[in-house]
Amino acid sequence: MKKFSKRMITLLIALAIGCTTGVISYLDVFSEADTMLTNWIYDHTFFLKADHRITIIALDEKSTAEYGNYPDWDKSLYAQAVSILSENDAAVIGLDFTLAEDPSGDTSGAAALTNACKAAGNVVAAAGATYESPKEQRNDPSRKDETETPEKQPGNTALKNDITMPATSATDTETPNLPDDITIDLRGADASMKWEDRKISNLLFPYSALLDYVSIGIVNASQQSEDGIVRNAALTVDYDGATYDSFAVALYRIYQDAHNRLVVLPTADSEGLIGFHAIQDMSGCQVISFADLLSGSYDASLIKDNIVIIGEYKNDTTGDNAFSNFIHPNQNWQEITTQVSILQSLLNDNAVITVNELFQALFFAIMAALFYLLAVNRKLWVTILSHIIILSTFISVGYALNYYGYRLSLLIPIIFFPCIIIIELIQRTLVSIYEKKRMEWTLKMYVDSQVVDAITSKSPVELASVSERRHIAVLFVDIRGFTTISESLEPEQVVEILNEYLSLVAAAISHWGGTLDKFIGDAAMAIFNAPNDQPDYVLCAVCAAAEIAESSEALRQKFEKRFHRTVSFGIGVNCGDAIVGNIGCSSRMDYTAIGDTVNVAARLEANAKPGQILVSQAVMDIISPHVISALIGPLSLKGKTKTVTAYEINQITSLPERSSRSRKEHLLEKTILHSETR
Repeated sequence: MKKFSKRMITLLIALAIGCTTGVISYLDVFSEADTMLTNWIYDHTFFLKADHRITIIALDEKSTAEYGNYPDWDKSLYAQAVSILSENDAAVIGLDFTLAEDPSGDTSGAAALTNACKAAGNVVAAAGATYESPKEQRNDPSRKDETETPEKQPGNTALKNDITMPATSATDTETPNLPDDITIDLRGADASMKWEDRKISNLLFPYSALLDYVSIGIVNASQQSEDGIVRNAALTVDYDGATYDSFAVALYRIYQDAHNRLVVLPTADSEGLIGFHAIQDMSGCQVISFADLLSGSYDASLIKDNIVIIGEYKNDTTGDNAFSNFIHPNQNWQEITTQVSILQSLLNDNAVITVNELFQALFFAIMAALFYLLAVNRKLWVTILSHIIILSTFISVGYALNYYGYRLSLLIPIIFFPCIIIIELIQRTLVSIYEKKRMEWTLKMYVDSQVVDAITSKSPVELASVSERRHIAVLFVDIRGFTTISESLEPEQVVEILNEYLSLVAAAISHWGGTLDKFIGDAAMAIFNAPNDQPDYVLCAVCAAAEIAESSEALRQKFEKRFHRTVSFGIGVNCGDAIVGNIGCSSRMDYTAIGDTVNVAARLEANAKPGQILVSQAVMDIISPHVISALIGPLSLKGKTKTVTAYEINQITSLPERSSRSRKEHLLEKTILHSETR
């Protein structure tokens, strides 16, 4: 039963720890700190290299030097680029810039681009989204009514970081009306609101004539982290009852189809997002200047069967390549690197997927419970060492899972598992304290409480050497005629009588501050002034003897009525020097008193008649002012060559100064008479 209880307590604690860990994990209490840790690991540990299957046609400084400011280019230049890429068997072509309707009348260029895209049949054109929360839409008084006709603006502006986009013609029924001064942040929606709570208020589509011949990809379907870095993106977005692929997904679909591969998209998290690893080395990515492409100064092998993206890109050869700007958004950040990162995650099937919250909570709950169970009832150094190994292994596994695309919380084990060790250590301490107290309680059933307190405060070596010469008072008490009583009663009845009388004796000794040395069959021995100093200890010993004699009367009447037997005590008290301490061997010790003082007390008790209290001359010399006594005379005691003057105590006239008078003052009113005089 005891072992069962301990096991149940251990299992209940393990269950409580597991449930607590699971609930905290499920509620995502440490989400912010955990995200910071995970992001730090991604940003500073996973030094990924761009994929060779991706080629960038860079709208770079060389191109602008050749053709002018590229947002103002004639669309025929883009048409030439698409045609060249198609002729060189590009698997898919991505136009990473807006192609809004050009009010200035670039109809020939637009028509040329439309025809080029139609001929290629594998072009993805960019569309930009404007994100607003429902609350923002309701409460923003400055927002114009969408029914108003926007003003026409010249030019075709390529998507850049935080730039103002032009509106399309109001007469274009296929393109939604857009408010003036649309701001599109290519890093995606900011982190002030969850992705799932956002709403696309508008989509900036390519010009209407192009829509029939290109696939649409949302270029800013990404979510910023709170630190401004983009690490998550939506695979698709919903707008006006339709679902649109993100730019990277649209490219990925066509690329997979071109190579006859199955299109398998990763499972998005509860917010509809996937994570992706930030590429920090773009050197693996093939880059061709737009100007070189049109002039024919390029390597055709960099195009064949590749994903080719036309977009703004400045190859930074002075630092950690352009993608370092992605990690450090305060620098000149480039949107195209986001698309490359997402694409690579899709191609390599290592998109960062957040493990299901419920599964993760159950996993941590089980791990925490098992973690605790491993710590219970083990050596401390084994527990700590094993837990360090387990925790290190777990973090390593979690780190590896994160690397291969499964975002598992690392903060939970880092925080909670050491806490579990602390809990287990606290439990050990509490159990140790409880076991010590339980042992003391158990010992006090067999050894006097004062002795228990004395021995538990010392080491075994100290206990073996603890013995001293002290002046003490010794009390012996014995049941008269107990052998005869035992012969005539059942064993159970004998035990009942013995237990009640010895309980009476023990209570009286304890009341007067004595130390119950031992029970000797139907007798008991008590010492006063040991192991602790006690004032008026001799008088206290005599008062304890008087209380035993007085209290035994009611018990005598009870047993006489029940068993028809008369039971009484004989008591002897002596005082003097004795050796007090732990007597015995290293494996078994007994706290007791040794000396002639003890022997005389035992002989006085043996000579006492039923109900009689005999004390020595040494005792009377100390207590005579406090008692009424009768001289018994010199007694020849067994084992003693000299006689001992003995006195019978008849009445206590005054109590020790430090006694509890309310508890024992009745002794002053009683005359102690032994049974033969009653």
